[in-house]
Amino acid sequence: MSRESLLREVRTIFEERRLRASLRADVARAAYLAEHEDLALADRAVQEARWAKLSALTTPGSRPDELDEDLEAKEEQLEQRLQQLGLDEEALAAAQYECPTCQDRGATLDGEPCPACYAETLRGVLQREISGYLPEATASFANYSLTVFSDTPVQLANGRTSPRRQMEQNLKIAQRFVEDFPKPEHNLYFTGQPGTGKTYLASCIANALLDQGRIALLLTMLQFEELVSRYRTLQRSFGAKPEALAEAEGAYDLLLDADLLILDDFGVQARLLPEPLSELMMLLQQRKIRGRQTILTSNMNLRDVGKHYDERLLSRILERFAILPFLGDDLRLRKGRGE
Repeated sequence: MSRESLLREVRTIFEERRLRASLRADVARAAYLAEHEDLALADRAVQEARWAKLSALTTPGSRPDELDEDLEAKEEQLEQRLQQLGLDEEALAAAQYECPTCQDRGATLDGEPCPACYAETLRGVLQREISGYLPEATASFANYSLTVFSDTPVQLANGRTSPRRQMEQNLKIAQRFVEDFPKPEHNLYFTGQPGTGKTYLASCIANALLDQGRIALLLTMLQFEELVSRYRTLQRSFGAKPEALAEAEGAYDLLLDADLLILDDFGVQARLLPEPLSELMMLLQQRKIRGRQTILTSNMNLRDVGKHYDERLLSRILERFAILPFLGDDLRLRKGRGE
């Protein structure tokens, strides 16, 4: 499913909400009119006057302006009766909206996504359509604990630090990445041994952006290869069904156009692609052109990247990514040992 089709589905949801709210307001208004006969008569008189003016507007030789005085008088009578009964039609309509903040438009008056409902609505669509490409929902900065990391210093090439101190620095960089979005200073490359918290911190970033109403995806390298392989296979197939090709193309386009793409376990290959390096280079280049951000998590250090792929990809990473090291032992093993 492409970015545009996902956003179109979100817009449709808001249109349906406004329509339902309008219908509920009509029902509530009709019920109120049914309880007050004089109000119903005044309302009917206004409707008839409006139809008369509309008819005059479309009839050659008519003078619709001559009907203005009669229409205004009847509207004033209706308004006076509404005030006497304490009925506020705007309040009656507003009471039917699911989100009073944006009146079910999904956006504020200045065009920004509604802070009260847009992100939740978008996340619902993403969960329904592409749940396998979303981060673990429980991962969040609010739940992030530095105490799980060892405070014992370790020797590095540029000095000594502890896994906890390093993670404190990584956490600040991750939070700033979200604050500066959609234009952070760099993409991010998380490197470290398995179980050192790379995927969890990446998921915290993704969930924070989803909470802002952004499209943030997390795919393993296996999922990436499967998605791209399916698209390329259908591209080359003469007998591919148009709907299948369109679906695969939409999914591939979403990789290129998601606000944030996280590729987890970067460097692991399922060997589903004949030219994985070319596919990765194309992906990174297209995302750069579109102004989209990328995070790579990997067990490989930069030297390994140069050996595993080639110097071109290493150069691309060094140019566009901030390198964040993750230190220490596998947290899952430490937990199993009761440490």
